[in-house]
Amino acid sequence: MIRVKYIIQTMKIIKFIFLYIISFLIIFSANAADVFERDISPETELAKIMEEVQVNADKVSYDGESSTARAVGNAVVKTKSVTLTADMISLNTATGDALAQGNVKFVRGGDVWTGDELNYNFKDQTVEARNFNLSADPFRIFSDNASRLPNGDFLFDDAMITTCTNDSDHLHYRICVNDLTFVPGESVRGRNAKWYIGNVPIFWWPRFYSPLDTPQGWSFRLGYASRWGGFLLSSYTFNINPWLESETHVDIRTLRGVGLGQDFRWDTADRGDGEISGYYIDDMDTELGGHNVPIDKERYRVKFTQDYNVTDQDYILAKLQYVSDAYILEDFFEDEYQRTSVPENYLFYTHRADKWLLSGMAKGKLNDFYTVVAKYPEITFDVMRQSIADSGFYYESITIAGFMDKQWSEDRQNLGYEDYNLFRFHTDQFINYPLKFFGWLNVTPGAEYQGTYYSKTKEEGIYVDQSGDAHTIDVEADGDLRSAVTLSVESSLKAYSSTWQAGQGIPLRHVAIPYIAYYYRPEPNLLPDQIYQFDDIDDLNEMNSLKVGMRNKLQRGYKQLDGSKSIRNLVDVDIYTYLNMLEDATTFRNVYLDSKLLPVDHMIMYFDMVYNFDENYLDEVDWRLSYQPTKYGAVELEYLYNADTSSKLVVNLDGYLTRNWTVGTYARYDLTYDILNESDIYIKQVLDCLGWQLGFRYIPGYELDNGITQEEEWSVTFGIWLTDIEGFGVFAD
Repeated sequence: MIRVKYIIQTMKIIKFIFLYIISFLIIFSANAADVFERDISPETELAKIMEEVQVNADKVSYDGESSTARAVGNAVVKTKSVTLTADMISLNTATGDALAQGNVKFVRGGDVWTGDELNYNFKDQTVEARNFNLSADPFRIFSDNASRLPNGDFLFDDAMITTCTNDSDHLHYRICVNDLTFVPGESVRGRNAKWYIGNVPIFWWPRFYSPLDTPQGWSFRLGYASRWGGFLLSSYTFNINPWLESETHVDIRTLRGVGLGQDFRWDTADRGDGEISGYYIDDMDTELGGHNVPIDKERYRVKFTQDYNVTDQDYILAKLQYVSDAYILEDFFEDEYQRTSVPENYLFYTHRADKWLLSGMAKGKLNDFYTVVAKYPEITFDVMRQSIADSGFYYESITIAGFMDKQWSEDRQNLGYEDYNLFRFHTDQFINYPLKFFGWLNVTPGAEYQGTYYSKTKEEGIYVDQSGDAHTIDVEADGDLRSAVTLSVESSLKAYSSTWQAGQGIPLRHVAIPYIAYYYRPEPNLLPDQIYQFDDIDDLNEMNSLKVGMRNKLQRGYKQLDGSKSIRNLVDVDIYTYLNMLEDATTFRNVYLDSKLLPVDHMIMYFDMVYNFDENYLDEVDWRLSYQPTKYGAVELEYLYNADTSSKLVVNLDGYLTRNWTVGTYARYDLTYDILNESDIYIKQVLDCLGWQLGFRYIPGYELDNGITQEEEWSVTFGIWLTDIEGFGVFAD
């Protein structure tokens, strides 16, 4: 009986397959030409899309005559790429149109639409919406009428745009824009843009544009400074092409005038980057800088930089800067002035091999009011430390040749300083032979030869003035070769304490490294006062000294997640001195201390000191502490002391009052003269979508006994910016 049933079922299956094949052949023969001559019809394409559509709701009905599915109550219509939910959704399977009403939410990729009513076409992927909110990272866009084009762009008639996460009635800020176009992942643009903080309008733009992939658009700095007056510094940045960026500056200072600037920056990926920039201001009051020298009111600067990788082993560095006067950087580009007060001008080329390096430099000055050492050019060949076959000897050297030119500033020339120039060839050859005795004592003898040829030298001469008085002066002499040989032997050992447990089982160990080194160099045939001075090479003199020191480390052991072990130096202290054994010299003069400490997490401290043991006084101190816990704030302290100049204390404090509020202060105090050099204070709040900052800076005026004066300066700055859009907003100075 079971066998008969099985045979009957098999015959039914064979009959079904036979009828299916006959039907397919009939359809194929009737439409074969059409299938091969044209693409799939729009109806067929839509049919395939409709096959993917899933419709779910509390109640679903279908009208065959109108080809319309109606879903009511918790309605959901979705495909692989789109999810549409609403109280009611009507879907026409013949046209692909879907109408969603009531608590509508439409999700496609990273875009989320929410609102009252939405029309979506599954074939064209177009959207039309009313009273809608679009969430497309980082923006939220509110509009009465909106649409999505087939290319993915969004169009809004009148829109309100923000990155704030609050509800629409309590936004921290909003920008109201007409005819807004949103291109996902690229940009937002529109016209007649009004920026509101709360309900207060603060800015208006005839055209609004903000790219999403690069920090482009407008940025502003505003405030008041005693030497500028009220100021508004503005710039607009945009990409000319993927590797070239433009930034235009328009700066208004009520006491100084209008400044205009243009920057072009390029980045050629693995080949390097560069910049060319220009700035001009017709300075209405040059005396406000407090320089007490005449300055032309037409002030400007032009700058060019280039970092170019010719190959993996060759690169070029170039930097050129031409300025109208010696004070323009200090007056209008203070950040650059703090980094370097004298503009650099050079062209540098380097070829790096595995064991040597060849470089060439041309360096000079473009302005006469700076003092520089020009090089036209200077070639350097550097052989890195390497073993000589299997001999046990190690060799390294550096050879430098170039035309040197000491160019004094106009001020120095007016005081009688004269430029000098010459050709110099210098070579430094060093060889040593590391040895180890008893498995723990390191001894390294070494020998060094330094030969320097000068195309001219100087000697002492006599000058008799008109009154008959004789004066000693330097007189140019013939060229000569200076030779110096240095012999050395260095010795050290490492002593480890047994690893021990401290506190809560933290593995610590103490490492002691005593060392001693002896250096001997006979007096060279040319002394420093016979040589025109350019750098440290020219200051070479005899040496007979013994360096004695002790380095101590406190190390902590760590176990990494992968099971490997690592060591961290919690304390690293190096104390040493030199015994000078030259005749008529102080035998034992200074004691040096260099230290680095990491006492707790997030804290690092440096303490360097020079103590004059011979005359029993503290000569130099450099103490720096940085503590940056992630929860409470940050502390940076620095104390600088020099017995011959001054003593200064620098304090930088940032306090995190809450997750959003920060207060900070910065101060520089001169302890030698008991005066405050500078004081800054600010308060800042950063919300989910924007931040603002109010700051005050004060530099008191003073006049010291040595004639140094400082005019009083102060400034107030305010800034506000969008946290999710880099480079967009009004920034604190």
